[in-house]
Amino acid sequence: MSSPSPNVSSLLRVSLPLVLAGLSSNLSIFVDRTILSDHSVDMMSQVTTVMNYCWALIFATSGITWISKVFVGQFNGAKQYKEVSNITWQMIIFSIACLILYIPAYYLAPFIIPTIAQEHGLIYFQVIMLGGILWPLSSALCSFFIGTYQNKTVFSILALSNILNVLLDLYWIPSMGTYGAALATVVSMIIQVMLLSAFFLSRNNQKTYSTHKIVLDLQLMQRAFILGYPESLSHFFEMSAWAAVITIISTKGKTYMLVSNIAQNLFILFMFVYCEIGNAVKAMAANYIGKHERHYIPKLAQSAMIVHTSFMLLIATIIYLQPSLFITLFSLESEDIAIQSMVIISLQGVLVFMFLDGIAYILASLLAAYGDTFASMIITGSNMWLFLVLPTYILIHFYPTTPTSHSLIVLPFYGILITACYVWRHQRTNIQELIPTSAL
Repeated sequence: MSSPSPNVSSLLRVSLPLVLAGLSSNLSIFVDRTILSDHSVDMMSQVTTVMNYCWALIFATSGITWISKVFVGQFNGAKQYKEVSNITWQMIIFSIACLILYIPAYYLAPFIIPTIAQEHGLIYFQVIMLGGILWPLSSALCSFFIGTYQNKTVFSILALSNILNVLLDLYWIPSMGTYGAALATVVSMIIQVMLLSAFFLSRNNQKTYSTHKIVLDLQLMQRAFILGYPESLSHFFEMSAWAAVITIISTKGKTYMLVSNIAQNLFILFMFVYCEIGNAVKAMAANYIGKHERHYIPKLAQSAMIVHTSFMLLIATIIYLQPSLFITLFSLESEDIAIQSMVIISLQGVLVFMFLDGIAYILASLLAAYGDTFASMIITGSNMWLFLVLPTYILIHFYPTTPTSHSLIVLPFYGILITACYVWRHQRTNIQELIPTSAL
């Protein structure tokens, strides 16, 4: 399939199925937490806290398999179709090998999860760990479809599996609590991976990409690992930093943890848009590089910024005009009016952070398409711990604060710094001198 042009309309065509798939996934998480909050606000807050620890491992392993879309895109652009299938199979094999991480994590859960979140969160973490390899498997298969512009397949399957997740939540959470929520997630992921595998092995993909031929290519797997491990570590640093932030904030009590977790839920609900725009940008840029059409990339970056800014303005309008919507969604009507007010104020700070974080994510996606993943590891890892975790600790322990202080002060401060770092790195990168990943 030929690569689309880098204008806004083409980017929207490529990214829309991914955005819709991301919407279904994030909406599924959001609904999951809404159902939990309706059942018990404390239960929802604990699961939100624990999920950061789940994501630290999930994103670390998926970061390796997710990078395969760069290989897929460049191989596809260069018309090396058999290599497209080969890299996908290497990532599937790698995903299965990740059992050596997830099984120990299951048994070490009591030492990993903070005591304040163990009542409802411990069983949730353990069940997710039992199904942990499903996430890198899904990322490996989705990367194949995204890199070959079969984005509608990704949307259809992810939407279906996430609808199933919500239906199972409605049935299992009232009777089984957080265990039911985790079980619903794992079961829906099993269905998702099965469907992705079926389409990966479809007749058309077998004919074009030879997806039915399983080949163990340790050299290719090593190349993917070398390119992907910085992004994997970047995700691990990022999610472990968020886990540390929530743990630090929780030392101030349940009100602080509740306000912070509601703010994080807003982030989870809407960040999918710029993440999926970034994924579309990564796939398109990788195809341009494979086809030696790098002159399209600056225009692609500009289009991505226009789409991201437009979406954030839309979300800002909703938050400022209908802030009470989020109070209702999380069943906080019975909470003290002061807590409700703090939640709304906190959301406004998160909105500023999301705008900045989206710019950084799009630039990071372009760097990954160039094969420059090491920069993201350094930028994200150092900035999150030095300018997110450390300021959170100092603010919480040494200064007078309210539950909104973190969202209004630390998050925008961190957003400005990390965006500036990615802008600086992007400006210093000469893409004409980079060697395509497919040629390494």
